[in-house]
Amino acid sequence: MRKNEFLFIAIPLLFNVTGARSAEPAEIKVLSFNIWQEGTSIRSGYQAIVDRIADVDPDIVTLVEVRNYKDDFLKRLANDLDKRGLHYHYASTFAKYGKKQTADLNHKGTDDTGILTKYPITAYDSAKKSTRAELDINGRSAVVYAVHLDYQKLAQYEPRGYSGDCCAYSANPNIIIDEKKMLAYNAQSKRPAQIRAVLEDADAFRKQKDIVIVAGDFNEPSHLDWTENTRNQYGHNGAVINWTTSSLMTTAGYTDSFRTLHPNEVLNPGFTWLANNTERLNPDIKDPGIDERDRIDFIYVNDNSGLKILSSKTYGPAGEVTGGVRDSGEIESEKISVPAGKIWPSDHLAVLTTFGLTD
Repeated sequence: MRKNEFLFIAIPLLFNVTGARSAEPAEIKVLSFNIWQEGTSIRSGYQAIVDRIADVDPDIVTLVEVRNYKDDFLKRLANDLDKRGLHYHYASTFAKYGKKQTADLNHKGTDDTGILTKYPITAYDSAKKSTRAELDINGRSAVVYAVHLDYQKLAQYEPRGYSGDCCAYSANPNIIIDEKKMLAYNAQSKRPAQIRAVLEDADAFRKQKDIVIVAGDFNEPSHLDWTENTRNQYGHNGAVINWTTSSLMTTAGYTDSFRTLHPNEVLNPGFTWLANNTERLNPDIKDPGIDERDRIDFIYVNDNSGLKILSSKTYGPAGEVTGGVRDSGEIESEKISVPAGKIWPSDHLAVLTTFGLTD
């Protein structure tokens, strides 16, 4: 047993029987999707999850906030996508633990992620704040991690004049922009330890040059976004922060797919929080003076994977939420906007990255 907190639980595999690919794909399309309590926070939210996945037809989907409220959510989702002609493999913890025990695990934050994939799954594990699926992409070994990092001590609210202590986010007159203080506060969360555990587990795969994809809701911004260029934008109030989890990912040899293709953090901020969701009653922070927009959802790939990043876009409703006010204007050009009248099931935007599979 490894001497860290990332302890995997072996789980029997439950796969749907369709979906194997017959020819090596030239492209791999990955969707990172926070589904906001399985869509229960939005009217017709579950059907919207099915519809929005079907709209972009990804090869791999990493899911966050899987709760198994009523049944085996991944099984139901895969079955309903199958009816749309989209055939996914999946693995289920629900069958292992049953409804009550799985609900208890979810309540403790140990199992709220999941993975759908059109490629065969050769192994699957569940662990605290992460799911790992090993895939066979027509003979090429790959491993995908769906992650949902700790939501406590959200330090990005401190420069904006709010406390980052969950979940009231009350006004804090003592605005903190000092990087050392910010990172010390951020370190009080479990995020750094959680991502280190993922990276340690993934290290063997990366060293043997397997494809390694780490995607999900990190609940923390990127050091590539809180820069000198943005210090006086988006409520940063002069703060320049070398955020911990994104820095650890970069140091460990992983590439941020969105920021790699769109290196200008001013022209393409890539915000995934908040989604301008008209189905929501109110943004989480209602003070009209606070701009809480951030990029906290990511798709990373190991530098030695042999994959080429072909495209990377955010995906969600058009418009912005700035200072608690909805705006029909669009700041992000690299965005797939859901047409008016179609329901978006989340408070996050998703991220959709397409990789080219090279020799």
